[in-house]
Amino acid sequence: MDNVLDTESIRQQLEDEAKKLQESITQKLDGNNEGRNPDRSDLAQAYATRERSTALLAIERERLEQVQNALQRLDDGTYGYCMSCGENISPERLEILPHATLCVNCQANRE
Repeated sequence: MDNVLDTESIRQQLEDEAKKLQESITQKLDGNNEGRNPDRSDLAQAYATRERSTALLAIERERLEQVQNALQRLDDGTYGYCMSCGENISPERLEILPHATLCVNCQANRE
């Protein structure tokens, strides 16, 4: 595997992911306006569905923030450096997880 970081490819991947996440978030928010008054027999199911949707929305919002932060790091020249130790994050890790902020060692220590 090539050890050189292809920032243009990573930028495109991050921008595509940000767009996909934003569309999904918008769709979920638009869908939350429907069916706000379920009848009594469907209330428990509606509540469970709403809780699940809220949890998924929070996960997508967090992921979008991570992707946007990675794009900002690309712009300001700090992309690819571990936010804990300052060392380079391996290109292989960034290829798999382009919004990674920690090198493998720091991530392992955190877990």
